[in-house]
Formats: sequence, structure tokens, C-alpha cells
Amino acid sequence: MCRRAFAKTAALRRSRDGVAALEFALTAPVLILLMVGAISFGAAYRVKMQVGNAARAGAAYASAHGFSQSGITAAAQNATALSTDVGVAAANATSSCVDPATGTITGAGEAKTCPGTGSAPGTYVTVTTQLPYKLILTPPGMASSMTLTGVAVARLK
Repeated sequence: MCRRAFAKTAALRRSRDGVAALEFALTAPVLILLMVGAISFGAAYRVKMQVGNAARAGAAYASAHGFSQSGITAAAQNATALSTDVGVAAANATSSCVDPATGTITGAGEAKTCPGTGSAPGTYVTVTTQLPYKLILTPPGMASSMTLTGVAVARLK
């Protein structure tokens, strides 16, 4: 009787039946979590691009039609499928100069000419758009929602 039980136990230890199912059961939850996380990140990134496109549309409107807060807001909201969910947080026109060495825009203040170029300062509009976004799946240690922001700068004609 003892010998028969020992033989069955030894046969079970040598058996490979069910190993693949066990490996799948151990790895599937990790793979599913990674897949859902990648989908969540991709969806958030797509919305982030749309928010940026809305800011660029508002800046393009200001460049073509002049500074108008209501026109910039309408252009930004109509630029994407997000429509009125996108808020224009700020749109300001400032007298600024472009540094020819770095390409950065700096405020001109009361200066009549831009340093380095001697040209007159231009008027630039900065459009900032925002959209509150809730994640599909919240990873541990991260907030479940965030604010996506887009910023665009254009020179007024």
C-alpha cells in the first residue's frame, strides 16, 4: 500500500501535464495589466495631441485675424472633436523679440528695437488650452485624473 502511494506520487512529480496552463495563469494577469496600461497611455497621448492642436488652431486664428479672445476660443474649441470640453486657459498678446541665436521669444518691454537684430519687436500671441482627463486605468501611486495642457505661440500680422 505504501509502495503504491509512493509510485503514484513519483509519477505525479514526473508528469508535465498542465504546466503550460499554470504558466499562462501566472503570466496572463501581468500581460493584461501591461496591455491595458499601454492602451490607457495611448488614449491619453491622443487626447494630449488634440489639446495641443486646439492651442495651435487658436494661435493660427489670432495670426490670421488679429487678437480676439472670443475668436481664439471658438477656433480652439472647433479644431478638434473635443469641442467645448477644451478650455482656453489664457490667450495674451505681448510685444516680444526673437533671439536669433536660440530662437527663443523674450519680452521686449518698452524697447524700441530688439537686441542682437536691431529690428522692431513683434506682437506675439500665446494660447494655452487645458482639458481635464480621467485615466482608463489608474496605476498604483498615480492620480486618477490629470489636466492635459497645450501651448502655442504665433506672431500677429
